[in-house]
Amino acid sequence: MAIETIEFKSKKYLAFQANGNSVRFVKGFVDEICKADYDKGEFGYNIGAGRPEWNYPEKAIPIDLDYNNGYDALNLPQKGASYICAFHLLEHTPNYVQVLKYWYDNLKEGGTVFLYLPHPDQERWLPQYNPKHFHIFYPKDIAKCLEDLGFKNVFHSERDLYWGFTVVGEK
Repeated sequence: MAIETIEFKSKKYLAFQANGNSVRFVKGFVDEICKADYDKGEFGYNIGAGRPEWNYPEKAIPIDLDYNNGYDALNLPQKGASYICAFHLLEHTPNYVQVLKYWYDNLKEGGTVFLYLPHPDQERWLPQYNPKHFHIFYPKDIAKCLEDLGFKNVFHSERDLYWGFTVVGEK
């Protein structure tokens, strides 16, 4: 069986990138970073969760405009989250700095943020080709933004085979 590809601007990419559910490529890292003692009432959010079956961690409170429940990236049900995850979501927000500040304020002390973002080397994800994307980020730039906003223990990866990267930080 051949590796399925898609082509954009004369470049080939792995076809599964167009199927959504990007969290499947970073679940191991999510398990290490996004922890909550649910038995003691701790909680976390998956913002931009998409389909219910894509929610991860499984006990995360899913926040997505598709759920039509009044919550979104700038309106969470309660403060004090142990973690906030966002998988290919931040590039869809008009003011990502405002969003990151809001998330910082909604994390408990020691809470973590986990971002999985599209890498700008994948041209089909650039805002000029994808009208749903307001921004595109390089790993070191979004990591610096988190640091500037007060996050500590900020780490970032580089581009993976999904043409995404991870940035994590702690309040």
